[in-house]
Amino acid sequence: LVQAERANNLETQMADQINEIQARNEQVRGLNDLLSSLRAVRPSGDNPDAKAKLGSNADMASSTIQALEAAGVSIPDSLKSGGTEASQKDIDTWINDIKGKIDGLNSTGQLDMIRMQSLMNKRNEAFDTLSNILQKVQKTLDSIVGNMR
Repeated sequence: LVQAERANNLETQMADQINEIQARNEQVRGLNDLLSSLRAVRPSGDNPDAKAKLGSNADMASSTIQALEAAGVSIPDSLKSGGTEASQKDIDTWINDIKGKIDGLNSTGQLDMIRMQSLMNKRNEAFDTLSNILQKVQKTLDSIVGNMR
């Protein structure tokens, strides 16, 4: 009974771990989408003061700014107050910040996968032990029945 409870607890921990991994993958996917949209609007060339529109209209620019704020990057006050253009320098800074966040999430994801593997190993061990115990109980019962005959 204790071994069965342990196996169930490990199953629950694995389900939680899977949910965490899926949530982290969603975050990475969103940051990758934001990264690609920033790369698409980045002005070409090496002029750090070159300006670029953050969207084809004010709503798209606002959406991009909200996504940047949600990603945790610093936004200049000019954009917070309704601006729609950003300098190449700002866009490059955002791209680097987002790359760093993606790298951090990927590193955490690798650690989560290691933890998941450990949980799976423990779960398999718990089920093996439970199976062995049940086999021994069954052999004992068979022996008792055989002795009664």
